[in-house]
Amino acid sequence: MFEPTLQHANELFQKHGVREEIVRVRPLSGTTTGLVLKLETRQKNEYILKFDHPPSIRSVNRLLRLYQSSALLPQVLLTANDDSYLVYAFIEGTTHFNCGRKKTGCTS
Repeated sequence: MFEPTLQHANELFQKHGVREEIVRVRPLSGTTTGLVLKLETRQKNEYILKFDHPPSIRSVNRLLRLYQSSALLPQVLLTANDDSYLVYAFIEGTTHFNCGRKKTGCTS
């Protein structure tokens, strides 16, 4: 899988009619099999650009749109017509705490 450049990210936004200029593209690591990039715009917005297999992108897109009113989940900005990628708002923070084994419970 290729890693998009700054120019690629800006072209992708233009293709979808998003009028923000990407000024930084940074790869992120995670548990996904695809490619995850953090995009930062001149307008000081941050987004996640995720490339993955279409079934995975469809699942993520469906989940985020189903719970779009949740403050814990990001808003989807755009999705490829072929479900090869999607862009959603970046939310700062962690998704879990190191609480140990589920069986013993969390006491934080």
